Amino acid sequence: NTLLKMTQNPDRPFVAVLGGAKVADKIYVVLNLLKKADAILIGGGMAYTFLKAQGIPVGQSLVEDDKLDLAREILHEAELYGKNIYLPIDHKCGASFSTTVKSQIVRTQDIPDELIGMDIGPKTRELYVKEIAGAKTVFWNGPMGVFEQEEFQKGTLAVCEAIAANGNAFTVCGGGDSAAAVKQFGYKDKFSHVSTGGGASLEFCMVPFNMLEKKAAYLNTGVWSKKAMKEAKAFGEVVELAASTNSIPMDFDVPQDCDYMHITTNNTIYGTEISNRKLAEIYKKKGNVRLVADMSSDILSRPIDVSQYDMIYLNENLFNKYKDHYGNVYLKLP
Repeated sequence: NTLLKMTQNPDRPFVAVLGGAKVADKIYVVLNLLKKADAILIGGGMAYTFLKAQGIPVGQSLVEDDKLDLAREILHEAELYGKNIYLPIDHKCGASFSTTVKSQIVRTQDIPDELIGMDIGPKTRELYVKEIAGAKTVFWNGPMGVFEQEEFQKGTLAVCEAIAANGNAFTVCGGGDSAAAVKQFGYKDKFSHVSTGGGASLEFCMVPFNMLEKKAAYLNTGVWSKKAMKEAKAFGEVVELAASTNSIPMDFDVPQDCDYMHITTNNTIYGTEISNRKLAEIYKKKGNVRLVADMSSDILSRPIDVSQYDMIYLNENLFNKYKDHYGNVYLKLP
């Protein structure tokens, strides 16, 4: 209920604060927050990937070079949605990750070649605190720096204190390291909700926010955890599909941890080609198998009988177009 309150009808302004090491861990979260939050404040190691993606020197800071294009796409999406993504404008750096390293303030966005960004700087702290102070809803997940080391915990502490001090906002700490920081700094009781489920609340945010009360289908490729899927199912008709393989033995069993096995293309049984429809009929006798159509183009542009499929999953635009006309239409989740 706490997460639903945050994602369905948040009081505004809604500010999301994201930190941690990797962009890859929070791709879907950032993209979905762009649709809902008014501003996203980014710190931690993931900030340096976004900075480098813009051509800003980051020294020896942690960067996911294989995610630079993705970071650029996210920044472009933010422009399209007219949303603000804030990145550090100064830094607290060190020459290494040693626990004895001394910190250095870099008062520009550019980090010298020999230094590592390890926390947001004082100007960034001031900017982020101001944004948080004016918010009516705040979601926080991920530290702003290497908060485990006292030299580099001021950014995380500043964010934590600012959220705790905003008595007019609905405030959520999304588990993981940020929850550990809240407890370490003694502010747990100052938040509206602190998740104890690790990354579950973060994964919950991968659900497209405006889809939680609609019918949706998720192809199990390992992006969501079982806990996140369970939470999503509490808010709508969300089904989890197990992918079928190209060669299915006659004695195969449907994975018990998914709702259905989905069959979409021609498959092979003992080397013999068999149509997907016939294959589905064979295996539907064995249990929870569904014949599924995955359509990226308009249904009506194809000469098909919609009723012949157990499920049809579509992108958001087509789902909204056809959901009231066909009972077997589902939104395809990422």
